Amino acid sequence: MGFEQMRKVGAAARAMLVAAAAESWRVPATEITVEGGVIRHSSGKQGSFGEFATRAMQMPMPNEPKLKDPSTFNLIGKEGVVKRLDSMAKSNGTAEYTLDINEPDMLTVVIARSPKFGGTVASFDASAARAIAGVVDVKQVPTGVAVYAKGFWPAKTARDLLKITWDDSKAETRGTAQLSACLIGATIGSRCAHSITASATASRFDQRRGYRVDSGFSHFDGSHLRS
Repeated sequence: MGFEQMRKVGAAARAMLVAAAAESWRVPATEITVEGGVIRHSSGKQGSFGEFATRAMQMPMPNEPKLKDPSTFNLIGKEGVVKRLDSMAKSNGTAEYTLDINEPDMLTVVIARSPKFGGTVASFDASAARAIAGVVDVKQVPTGVAVYAKGFWPAKTARDLLKITWDDSKAETRGTAQLSACLIGATIGSRCAHSITASATASRFDQRRGYRVDSGFSHFDGSHLRS
């Protein structure tokens, strides 16, 4: 997706958020301003994008949204305005990544996922995987089948031995050309017939399960296996 397309997508989203706020506050959309992620009205009413996201999704998507005048850009084209906070740590080797974290009794977890987006586990046989030295447990999880082991190699070796039958009844079946056409149409003004959700590449922390997942790999405190 090119720069101009991204501008149109952002402008369309902004217009829909403004329309949602205008409808909620019962004021003209022309009286609403947006700055710093906050939607404001001269009456003093204001709200975040998140507050109006659900309502905005129901608003009509403009085919030709009004783009921001480049002369009013606050960040784009401004040298030194945006500074990366992680550059120094990544340059001198002090940056800590998920795979650098080691705690007592911590386990490495790898997940076998469906080869098709949206596919789920119908059944699986983990007998061979459980026989690998260092494997602590094998469990079905929402995204596939997880192998918990005392190190990456036994975890990966065991994962490769899993025999999984996938349920593709709700999996994505379209090819690259169809998905590309769908996405291009969505940026112009039409929504895709089916939602296309990219897998998260950034790490996320799930407090309910007590493990951290990063780019498809998990680190899990073994004490949680007893909970």
